[in-house]
Amino acid sequence: RMKSWLFTIMRNSYYTRIKAADREKPGLLDCASAIPITEATQEWSVQSKEVSNAVQRLPEHQREVLMLIGVLGVSYE
Repeated sequence: RMKSWLFTIMRNSYYTRIKAADREKPGLLDCASAIPITEATQEWSVQSKEVSNAVQRLPEHQREVLMLIGVLGVSYE
């Protein structure tokens, strides 16, 4: 009798912990703060202009290499 009583207590304790862990698990899919409300088009526009200006300040040779590798995907060789 003692063995079955202890087994029942341990089983119920396990189920309680599992249920509590499921309730306390943070859900990223339904988290409102993880989903952007609007597109950040203005930020992307500013960053794009900054990158374009920085590329234009490069010497012609470096600008050409950057365009070949970064934009067109040509290998270093």
